[in-house]
Amino acid sequence: MQDNETEEINVNGSGGVWVLYKDRKIRLNETFGHPEACANIVRKMSRFGNVILDGSKPIGDSFIARGIRMSGAIAPCVDPDAGAIASIRKQKPLLITRENLIGWDTATAEELDFLVMCVNNGVSLAVAGATGSGKTADMGYILSCVPHDKRIVTIEDTRELSLAQYDENGVMLNDVIHLLTKEEPNPITMLDLLKLSLRLHPEILVPAEMRGKEAMVVQEAGRTGHTVISTLHANSARTAYDRVLTMCLEAGTSLSEERLLKNIVEAFPIMVFKMQLPDKSRKYMEVFEATGIKNGEVTGTTLFKYVVDHYERGDEGRITKVVGSHQRMGNISPALAEKLLLGGVPQREIRRFSEGGPT
Repeated sequence: MQDNETEEINVNGSGGVWVLYKDRKIRLNETFGHPEACANIVRKMSRFGNVILDGSKPIGDSFIARGIRMSGAIAPCVDPDAGAIASIRKQKPLLITRENLIGWDTATAEELDFLVMCVNNGVSLAVAGATGSGKTADMGYILSCVPHDKRIVTIEDTRELSLAQYDENGVMLNDVIHLLTKEEPNPITMLDLLKLSLRLHPEILVPAEMRGKEAMVVQEAGRTGHTVISTLHANSARTAYDRVLTMCLEAGTSLSEERLLKNIVEAFPIMVFKMQLPDKSRKYMEVFEATGIKNGEVTGTTLFKYVVDHYERGDEGRITKVVGSHQRMGNISPALAEKLLLGGVPQREIRRFSEGGPT
């Protein structure tokens, strides 16, 4: 965990530990002495985040330190011969810079400028993708570009975002509040903290990940004057809206699905889809602007897209490199251009994204 290049450590039991780096995955020769030793280490790691794993609660999500989260399970949810399993994920915020995102070909300067402009001027967005695609890290980068006087409230299950900045005397320079959910006993859920955060007058509200019925409150906040940035698991930019719809329906509502989907589009006009490709590189595959609903489906414009040209393969036939390019596909809608103008964006900057794209 002290290796700065490590991204993830997976314990598959007492006899199997894998380490994931940005560009490779290796199996360690070291093993635990016996299954109980593995279980003891996983229990100790979970306690750093005040999560106790035992017979009554054999699974849980916790954190080891700021920016290092872990998920673990012990018997009876795993084979006694394994002892325990765990997944430890490290965030590397110092590496997530504009220069690195461009240098890694994760995104283009134009894409990053557009997303930062949206969040800084009242346009909510969400980042969709699978586990390990880098959604939270990118959200942290975008939020690091917010002016110090804008009030940000973040809500997380485990602490990954570290947005607060301090001077040499320990005085906080920016206006940031970090909130964390709490496990049993007396749980404090994301829904509880969302209701609290709306009373804290946030200019930017950051429910770090939408997983369930709290999405209903999140989309309502996005429609009532708050700028919201969040993440979720989905397979594409368009299907992400259906995923949010499913989560909102868990909360129960008298609204029709079509009306609720219209509300979600209004709350999140911009959806980013990020993916880890077969060569382990991470790309912004699509930046999509939703503009409405037609026949129950989200309509809109793909503003940017990563287009795969071909794969390079090694001697064993494995993909070693994905060759492609980020392409500007379309222009923002007049409605979004007007919203950005009202938010304070200069006309010349709006024209950069409303003109000059492919026709």
